[in-house]
Amino acid sequence: MIARAERPRRATRRAHAKEAPWAPTFADLAALLLGLFALLVALHEPDLERFAALRAEHDGGSGASAPRGERAGRGARPRLRERLAAWSRAHGAQVTLLRDQDAAQSGVWIELAAPNLHFPPGSAEPSGALRAALAELPAAIDDELARVEVGGHLSADESARESLAAPSPLARSRAEAGLALLRDSGLAARTLSSASYAALFPPADTDPRTPEGRSAARRLSLRLEELAP
Repeated sequence: MIARAERPRRATRRAHAKEAPWAPTFADLAALLLGLFALLVALHEPDLERFAALRAEHDGGSGASAPRGERAGRGARPRLRERLAAWSRAHGAQVTLLRDQDAAQSGVWIELAAPNLHFPPGSAEPSGALRAALAELPAAIDDELARVEVGGHLSADESARESLAAPSPLARSRAEAGLALLRDSGLAARTLSSASYAALFPPADTDPRTPEGRSAARRLSLRLEELAP
């Protein structure tokens, strides 16, 4: 009786297997699509901070990173930004508060965004307006800082002409030029460093395919961190 009952069950299983030969393939396809969906979700908002830190470390820089918009302004003391308000208006700079990441330091991220502050194509020679803006920065800060980082940026077409496997010499030269100007202006900071960001952080609200967008990308950024209270 047992043997007779077992034979129909085995026959039923074999019949089901013959009826659905696509089942293993469908399961593999479903798993592949699920993995692709998870990858797309993960890449929807890339961690640019981490990527920038790795790039700066690879370039031999300080490894500092740019702030993400949703993190700006949390836990940061506004006094440095307030002191920079008149300076930023005079020179067309954009100042954003940094998040206080370690509960010990706070500061600002500055984009030198005005067209007269940009670099000419393929050049690391600061304009007269950029020299004037950096020369006046120490007086606007009027205090010693814990850390200053100067970041050099490229337009997409400049970056395309360089090797992705090596640090960007042009972005590095721009950052070093800005750092030298800040040193000459007497900016007081415990740590002064530079970083090459290449074309990692294109300016917001610009089209990198247009002449204006490419010009806006050829710039410096500054990260200023205050001393812990």
